[in-house]
Amino acid sequence: MSPLRGAVKLSSRRGSARIATRAAAEAEPPATPVAPATPVVALLPEPKTPLTRVKSFFGGAKLDRAKLAALGASALLAYGFISNVNAVTLLIVSWVSFAKSTGLSPLAPGQWKAYLLTYTALYAVIGNALRPVRFSISVAITPLFDRFVAFLQRRLGVTKPVAFGTCVFLVNVCGTCTYLALGLRIVTAVLGLPLLPN
Repeated sequence: MSPLRGAVKLSSRRGSARIATRAAAEAEPPATPVAPATPVVALLPEPKTPLTRVKSFFGGAKLDRAKLAALGASALLAYGFISNVNAVTLLIVSWVSFAKSTGLSPLAPGQWKAYLLTYTALYAVIGNALRPVRFSISVAITPLFDRFVAFLQRRLGVTKPVAFGTCVFLVNVCGTCTYLALGLRIVTAVLGLPLLPN
């Protein structure tokens, strides 16, 4: 074989090798960098302490009117009734507390603002804490309001909305005002505390 022919063969082999290497490089996708593995941290439940239990009971699930509305109009009516009873009871308790500490009726001149501070503080501590209890009681007594609305509808011969409105007026307006007036009158008379200014 002549040196010229051998050089041509060697050159063609090298060219073929370069073409094959280039084709292989184009066929393989470029290697993507692999992110370093992040450590997996196990999420353990927060330990239940007495404080967290109290927080979860009173502030866990939000209790609002939307949840009561899903239970029906009578549930809202029951919750309004229980809330009114709660507010009036706290009003009577704060009235007694104020009258005992000052010897005056909250209706005496210049005493109303101080009494409102007493009531607001009492409601902020006890009233809000009792909200889950009010919610539970209102759900429990909802069937009673259903039956009362049905009774008014039959007795008065009216539509359900009219019977419902009548129930709201009788229970949440007349009932609340009666409880407030009689409750204050009886408690102040029994304890010997001023109801009205002298």
